Amino acid sequence: MRVRASLIVVLLLLGGPCLRPLAAAGPPAGQQEEESARGDDRQDLTEARDRLVKSGDYVTQLPDKPFSPGKGVQRRGSVDLGPILEFLGKLLLAVAVLVIIGLVVTNLADRRRRRRRQAEAASASATLKSVDLRVDMAEVESLAAAGRYSEAIHLLLLRTIGELVRLARVEIRRAWTSREIAGRIPLEDEPRADLHDLVHRAELGHFAERPSEPQDYAAARAAFDRLVDRLRGARA
Repeated sequence: MRVRASLIVVLLLLGGPCLRPLAAAGPPAGQQEEESARGDDRQDLTEARDRLVKSGDYVTQLPDKPFSPGKGVQRRGSVDLGPILEFLGKLLLAVAVLVIIGLVVTNLADRRRRRRRQAEAASASATLKSVDLRVDMAEVESLAAAGRYSEAIHLLLLRTIGELVRLARVEIRRAWTSREIAGRIPLEDEPRADLHDLVHRAELGHFAERPSEPQDYAAARAAFDRLVDRLRGARA
């Protein structure tokens, strides 16, 4: 046993100097390459982190206010549709308001046109009454005495139409002109000829440039007297 222990001690003493160069040589070549690659990776990661921090896309601190989705965050390359949608909404609202105003104005205009047409139709269908054409013969003679023959003949025609309504019981529309009255009402040939003569002389004095003369008034008064006498005779 003592011999074995002595041999082991001798071997240890002799092997120590031989093992020191191996320890000083360090790890094997493969292990060194692996550690070098790891160091390069760590350096690449550090550089990438630094670039992210500098670019501002990497948050390193907590925000002061709570995060609100959709506000203040916009991805690169994206378009903010908020202002466009807001403009389109206002445009649609303005168009809707204009359409409503146009419909209201059109409706009011249609109502006015309908009322006007109804009033015109009612006026056209209304019949004249003798009281509407009551003319005093003293006024006709007064105008003729003053030399205002055109006005006297015009009043004489109105008096004639009133006599037709009262004596002949004819229906005359308010919208009819004097020519239409002479052509539409039922009359015998002679009374109709007298009425046409009165209408012709009244139109000449009212629309023509030359004023009526005394002989025009005399002829109109004679036609009026004949027409009224015939109407009274037919009624009797």
